[in-house]
Amino acid sequence: MSEKPLPPTDKRLRDARAEGQVARSDIFTGFAGCLLATEAAFALLDVGIDRWLALQAAAIAAMGEPDRLRSCLRLLPYGIGMIAAFIGLFALISLAAAVISAWVGGGLTIAPKAIKPSFKRLNAVRHIKGLFGAKNLTAIVLALASAGLVGTLAYALLRARLPLIEAMIDRQSISFDLRAGAAALHGFVRALLAALLIPAVASLVLAKRQHRRELRMTHRDLKDESKQTSGDPSMRARQRASFTEAVFAAAPPTRRQHGRRALVTNPEHVAVLLDYGGNEADPPAIIAKATDEHAIRMTNEALLERVVVFRFRKLARHLYRRGELQAAVPDECYKAVAIVFRIVEEIEALSERPNTPIDIDDVAFDTD
Repeated sequence: MSEKPLPPTDKRLRDARAEGQVARSDIFTGFAGCLLATEAAFALLDVGIDRWLALQAAAIAAMGEPDRLRSCLRLLPYGIGMIAAFIGLFALISLAAAVISAWVGGGLTIAPKAIKPSFKRLNAVRHIKGLFGAKNLTAIVLALASAGLVGTLAYALLRARLPLIEAMIDRQSISFDLRAGAAALHGFVRALLAALLIPAVASLVLAKRQHRRELRMTHRDLKDESKQTSGDPSMRARQRASFTEAVFAAAPPTRRQHGRRALVTNPEHVAVLLDYGGNEADPPAIIAKATDEHAIRMTNEALLERVVVFRFRKLARHLYRRGELQAAVPDECYKAVAIVFRIVEEIEALSERPNTPIDIDDVAFDTD
């Protein structure tokens, strides 16, 4: 059983972003930087060559003047300006790549806490443990796989372009060599970047999953967060009563007092709350249903209310799509819902209820 069975709440995700803890993928960041730098370099190639040739011609002309030192000093600001423009351009490209990677990974946020000095960052033992952690080892394996894929493709492309290189040497024309060489190199780099796209996206998806896994919560964490956000005990009691009233507002009084409740979920996507009064003539009804963040919130609240929660993916999706609020469950779901409430009945006979969701395999769902 997982030590942290609950998904992170909205507040936990916001707090993590405020501290600079977001999903990061070095491979995706490198891919974005290489893509932007490559396109910018080839787009400015002609301008850059013209500037360089003009500077070279001016330097050669200055060598023929009587005062060579003064002539070279006149060209110095021009040369420094070219170097500064080159460095500044690629610095902006690197910044843009980092911003794009952060935006795709979890949205753009300003985290002043992340730049504050902290002794926690000097914990050598923690960093050494991180080197051998599953997250770092997975990143290394993915990086090696990416390098192998790109290297293999580069070797194949170079072999295919050997005839073009030989033709460039035979012609011995600088203008032809520059044009053909630039076009061939541009296509070569684009092919390598296209191959790197797949591992870059895979790395980003994996980073998001690992980030959410690291932010998962225990029941104690959820209770502590509720205390921090809700204030005094009376406020928490009113909020909990509001949740219960909102969920069961339209349910018959007999069901609210005596009915059995169960929450069926497709984790992090769909949650459907069921109520059954125990009367065979009165089938279970759908009391509430939610999706995405509202489903996660409903699941957390149900666990706090000691409502039995089931991970029954197929049933949850079917009830959400086909079922109507404050109405009986669809006929084709009777068998699966009966299994759910049979388990609830057995759990009620025990002294304690489970504090984590119960998994039911989709094979238990039968619509025939």
